[in-house]
Amino acid sequence: MSIFTGKCMYHFKLYDDERLVSLNRKEKHRIVNKAIKTYRNENPVNWIKRLSLFALVSFLPALIIYVFIGSSFVTGWLAISSFILAVKLARDETPNILPYLDKELS
Repeated sequence: MSIFTGKCMYHFKLYDDERLVSLNRKEKHRIVNKAIKTYRNENPVNWIKRLSLFALVSFLPALIIYVFIGSSFVTGWLAISSFILAVKLARDETPNILPYLDKELS
């Protein structure tokens, strides 16, 4: 369920910021997580968009695969497509979080 709440998102570019190079891993995580939480407080998750994307990208193809191939491939498809969707959503919103990272670093 974390794909919908944003608790486990993959903001790789935020951790690679050049201003965070001198910090240790724990401090990086604290700063980036605080920036993400601040962003989430001001811009909550759009549930309708997330659920419709999950249905379109993960569930509908899994249903079609189940009908034509069977159940063995469906579990893998749901896991892989959910992960890819989470990474894509995080990558798309990373530029919006950068100003919040700036606030945390200043």
